[in-house]
Amino acid sequence: MRIDGRRAPRSPACARRPMRVAVLAGWCAMLAAPAAATQVFKQADGEGRVTYADRALPDKRVIRTMDLPRASDAERAEIEVRRQAIAGEAEALRERLRQRSAALDRNALEIRLASRMLGEAQRALESGLAPQPGERTGRRFNDAYFTRIAGLEQRLVDARARLDRAYAERDDFR
Repeated sequence: MRIDGRRAPRSPACARRPMRVAVLAGWCAMLAAPAAATQVFKQADGEGRVTYADRALPDKRVIRTMDLPRASDAERAEIEVRRQAIAGEAEALRERLRQRSAALDRNALEIRLASRMLGEAQRALESGLAPQPGERTGRRFNDAYFTRIAGLEQRLVDARARLDRAYAERDDFR
């Protein structure tokens, strides 16, 4: 698809996963349907969308009716086994999606917290540059001043490292 003469950006892989779950569910329905139905109706609605069902649906025009042979007991059992396997795969995929979503949410929270900590550390360093009472000996700064500034700078370095780790973790998810 093109937007304004340019190619539209591709959707990320995680956006396609719900579609996989829907496709798996569709396959389950298709595998189970022939075991119970002897006829399949190909139908279209007023907008031309085609649907398949085991009965004629209201407000749909039947395009074609197909007769299917009844499945034997062995075939039905095989279909049920396949359906259960697909349902198991779909549930496993949904669980992986839930876990990934939870991990991404935790990571987004960590990025917000680390960003806030970095901003606070920067403001603390900027406001802490002025010497406080007792940090001068005559006209020179004493060790107390340099120790306090070193602590503020270390706080800034730690906050920056935490934010970098959070961004790296987010990038690993993608």
